[in-house]
Order: sequence, then structure tokens, then C-alpha cells
Amino acid sequence: MYAVDNDSGVKTMPEIKSPKFNATEPRWFSEGGNGVAPSYPGADWFNIVQAELLNVLKDGGIEPNKTQLNQITTAIRQIVANAVSSGLNGKANTEHGHTISQITDLQTALDEAGKKGLPVGAIVAFPRAVANPVGFLKCDGTTFTQSLYPDLYRVLGNQNKLPNLTRSDVGMTAYFTTDNIPAGWIAFDQIRNRVTQSAYPELYRYLTAKYDSISSVPLAEDRFIRNAHGDLTVGQTQEDAIRNITGTIGQFSDRANRATAGAFNTQNWGEGAGLGGGRQGVKIDFDASRVVPTDTENRPKSLVLKLCIKARNSLDDVQFCIKAFGGVLDVGLMDASQIAVALQSKSDLDHLHTVEQITDFNNAVAAQFEYQKIGDFEVRKYPDGTMTQSGKISFDYARGMFLNKEIIFPFAFNDVPNISTSMVKAGIEKYTREADELNINVISTGITTTKFVINLIDVDSHDSNPAISVDFTATGRWK
Repeated sequence: MYAVDNDSGVKTMPEIKSPKFNATEPRWFSEGGNGVAPSYPGADWFNIVQAELLNVLKDGGIEPNKTQLNQITTAIRQIVANAVSSGLNGKANTEHGHTISQITDLQTALDEAGKKGLPVGAIVAFPRAVANPVGFLKCDGTTFTQSLYPDLYRVLGNQNKLPNLTRSDVGMTAYFTTDNIPAGWIAFDQIRNRVTQSAYPELYRYLTAKYDSISSVPLAEDRFIRNAHGDLTVGQTQEDAIRNITGTIGQFSDRANRATAGAFNTQNWGEGAGLGGGRQGVKIDFDASRVVPTDTENRPKSLVLKLCIKARNSLDDVQFCIKAFGGVLDVGLMDASQIAVALQSKSDLDHLHTVEQITDFNNAVAAQFEYQKIGDFEVRKYPDGTMTQSGKISFDYARGMFLNKEIIFPFAFNDVPNISTSMVKAGIEKYTREADELNINVISTGITTTKFVINLIDVDSHDSNPAISVDFTATGRWK
């Protein structure tokens, strides 16, 4: 490409004349004919085209050269390349990384992920060795500051009082049908010999608060248990006694056999010579069996069982905590340090990204949690090493009053788990005592890292529908 290169040209481009026709209605060249003159562009048209072409070379950074016939093409390519390069300046390459500070809404996204994994307000059992789990508050019935935990305040129905799950079953009593007492229980009459402040501190405090000393706790021995009512107070003992047995003897007169009643009886009456010529006397005997059942001891109808007292709380080794906020400080929800390490190894570019632009963010979050359903078991593993295994076991209570079933865990725990159970009665919308006579203790025994036993003990009657099931959850560690 080159400009006019002869003596007919001028050094200064002449002024362009005003347009004669509308630019939206262009005119086109013609060879003429039939009385029409051929088209003549004029100097304006040639100067405009030449100026446009020279400016293309200038913008492409190319010096005009008569011998090169591809300068326009080369210039256009260079102009496009420069524009693309300018547009990409400061943009990220296809493969690039970011620091956490450059992801503008990472904290919000992680908070949401934490809420989906374990929502604020969820209650979790921790081993007592875990003193203050981050992100949780102990369920001890105390109050908290609303401004510090606004989400928890809202979840609890705009209340700042924590639930109280510190209740204990220590001190409750139960009867057993065997001398093989389950763990955590002791025979009632062994209290004086076995309960000390060091061995059973909670039961010790519980009993001494009532009786001042362990030696003052009454013995059950062969006594029958009565309910505290009226003049009867808890801990009071009574010696044996029976209701009064009465009878009557009617009047006696000459030649008349008067009737007796109750425990008295007239053995004989007859005429004959007596002392001084009088009538024969009467012999009266007393026998309580004519009125009540008798034996060598006083007793009601009885079934002999072993009375025991709960000496150790079933949940002594755990504490219940409530999720207080949805941040990533709690490694039980998500190990943010793993994400931080991965992001720090990437390049540092001066631009920002939202979570939507990180294509595999959801997959990375999901990979932190594991869920499996194996038969009737549901197994959940969490990044901090916590594992729960839950399920349901059914019993037919028509088979007897004392039932047990062994539960084998699909996965072994690293340590002995904590067991929570709840009894389920199918088909009941609301419990009615008359229709659903049900008084059953659910006791877990033989707890190891691989199995445990659910025991059902019926201490009362139950209704005609014996179908009962027990939901259970085992909480421990998988790593």
C-alpha cells in the first residue's frame, strides 16, 4: 500500500466537500451508456479511500511500502491482536489459582455449607474429654447473649435460654429378675458398703443430701415397698403389723345356746350335773383362719425380684452441646485449613471470584462428609473423626416380659461409643394410659467398639398389641 507518488499530487489533503446524498442511500459506480455518462469518483473519493487505508497501516504499526502487497491484511491482523491482548490484560489464564482473601464471598459460602452439614440448633453428644468444642455451647439450661449468637437465638424461637440436657437417671430404682445386675446398677442393700464419694460421686451426693450419711440410708431387706402418701414419708421404715381381728360372743342363759361370730366359736353346750347342781359350762376357742388367710409370717401376695439402684448415669461419659453458629471455626463441619493450603499454592492475580465461578466448590464441600446406608443401618462420618451409626430394631412383646437383642455395628468404632435409645409404638398418635398400658425400661448393655445389647424390661402390664421397636444411635469416632 502506498499513497499517490507523482508530481500531480499535493502535500496537503484538500478539504472534503459536503455530502450531496444521504449516507444511508449510497450511489454506485457505472460505466455509463445510452446517454448516461460513466461514473467519475472525483478527488474527494480517492482521498477518502487513501486516507482510510493509510490509517489502517498506521494503527497496525506498519510503514507503507510499494513492494509489499499484503500490508492491509497484516495491519488488520495486528490491530485485532492488539485489541485482544488489551482486553485480556489483567484477566486470568485458563489454569490459575487464588488466595482466600481474593474470594469475596468464601466466608458466606462456607457458612452456608456448614449450615447444610449441621444446622445451627442441632444437638450433638461429645465425649466429656472434649471440654469446649468450638462452635458449640453446652446444653446446661443457662442463658447466652443474643448479640453473640443471633442465629441460635432465632432458631430457639427468639429465646436466649439453652436447653438443659444435664438430667441424670442416677438414684432411680428398678427390679431385676436375675442376680446378674447390668453395669451402672448396684443392689439396694449394698449401698452402705459400696457407695463412696470417690466410687459413685453423683449417687453419694444424691443420698447424703436426703439422709445426711450413707450409713443412714434404710435397708430394703425383706420389706415391701410402699408409696409415700399421707403420713408416710420417703425413707421411712415400718415393722410388720396386721389389721385387728375381732369377734363377738352372744349372751348365755339357762338352756340356751347363744351364737358366736368372727374368730370365736362355741365348741360344746350340754346339760348335766355340774358343780353345785348347775348346768355344764361352755368352751369358746379363737382361730383367725376363720376370717383371714394365715401362715407363719405376715405378708401380701408377692413375687420376689432384686431391688437395685442406678449408681452411674448412662451418659456419664458424654455431654450434650448445641450448634451455636455456622462459621468454619468448627472442624466438625469443615476443615477450612485444607482449602486454605490448596488455595495458597495457586498464583496470586489481581482479580476476584464468586463461589459460582469455582466450578467444583460444591463437590469439594460434599467430599468432606460421608454417608452410607447398609441394610437397616445409616452410617455418617464427619471430617473431625466423629461417626454415628443409627437404626431400628423390632420386638414382639407377646413373647415375654424380658427380651434382648444383640446389635452388630457395620463399622467398628475406634473407641467405645455412646448409645442413645428411644422406644417407638407404631400406630399411636397420642398415648392413652387405659388403652396403651406400657411401662418398659430400655437398657443398653455389653457396649463395645463392635456391638451392644438392647434389653427390654417390662415392669408393668402392656396392651394387647405387642409390636414395639427401638430407635438407637451410637456416637463415637472413626479416626
